[in-house]
Amino acid sequence: MKLKRILVTTAVICAMFATTAYAENYSLWFGGTPRYGTFTFISEEELATLGQVEQAVQQFKNNYIRDDMSLFEKEMVIIDYLMVHVDYGDENVSKSHWAYGALVEGSAVCEGYAKAFMELAGACGIETKMIIGKTYEPHAWNLVKLDDGEWYHVDVTYADTGSFYGHYNHDRSAMRTADAHCTSIEGLGELWLTDINYPDGIIEFNHTWDRAQGPAANGYLYGPKVADEYFMNGVVDLSLAKPYEELRQIMGTNDNAHNRRSEEMLAEFDYVIPFTTWDETMEAAQAYLRSAPKENLRLAVKYENWEVYSKSKGDHEYIFAYELIKEPEQYGFGKFKIGEWYLTSGFINYEPFDEQNNYYDLFYSYKAGEQNPYLYNE
Repeated sequence: MKLKRILVTTAVICAMFATTAYAENYSLWFGGTPRYGTFTFISEEELATLGQVEQAVQQFKNNYIRDDMSLFEKEMVIIDYLMVHVDYGDENVSKSHWAYGALVEGSAVCEGYAKAFMELAGACGIETKMIIGKTYEPHAWNLVKLDDGEWYHVDVTYADTGSFYGHYNHDRSAMRTADAHCTSIEGLGELWLTDINYPDGIIEFNHTWDRAQGPAANGYLYGPKVADEYFMNGVVDLSLAKPYEELRQIMGTNDNAHNRRSEEMLAEFDYVIPFTTWDETMEAAQAYLRSAPKENLRLAVKYENWEVYSKSKGDHEYIFAYELIKEPEQYGFGKFKIGEWYLTSGFINYEPFDEQNNYYDLFYSYKAGEQNPYLYNE
């Protein structure tokens, strides 16, 4: 499963989440106490906060959970609660890695989100597990078992920080009015809520993990479209569910269409820099920007595969696309709006049939008042 998209802004492409260190390191640092699974040993300091965590969990149950709710409905209430009450925190603050940070102080990184989800879900009778893996960085999320007896992936961190929910101040009506969607999955269309109730075949696009940490997630009945509909409208509509096999057929058709569109777009970028090292590639890109005509700037940076793309940031603060144009005046472009022209950027992932899964950062200009030629999101 691959997401096919170009994301374009007239300002910056934000760096993805700066996530946590592996939770199992607690066992090395402190000797630790197991609570959240084989890979997560917690320190004595964290253990001392669990009384306050349990109080917060009980208060949540009293205020939000009814006996007649299904496991799925409880799950959605938990996710909504965490998205409203928790802000993404500082990875250098220990409490951000704990359930306490999320449920008591309202600030957490991925590990804290995942532990908080486990505390709330467990108290509501939902079987769940914590997964330690990687996205752009070391990352933590959950597996959850729902009413159909199947397992699903739940990444509340990405849902909270990657959707439009926070941008619209948790106002679903405003989101509907703005027609704001955060992502698109072939066969499912656009979604407001991201990375919730995904099977292995979808989440593995941008999550990797040791599969021995938990059971295979093959659920579809309460999958992303069903979760999205409930999140926005409070309706459980299982007719929206699609088995993964059906999605895969649709994805195959969309792969072909996407690749044809990608080839057409990339043909216009006659200056393509293969990514080697950060410094070498940045020097070549900056040299091009300094000399390129404002009215027809077309630059692409090619990455061999997802791994190279995701690791390109290295020790730098920002991803390559943002770093290149965050101060465009040094390249002679003034501001992002250059007279009658805009300098902007995006990315495209192209899945050729040799399975190399090339990724491209795109940098280009277009005239103010005209349609962005590469505003493409499928």
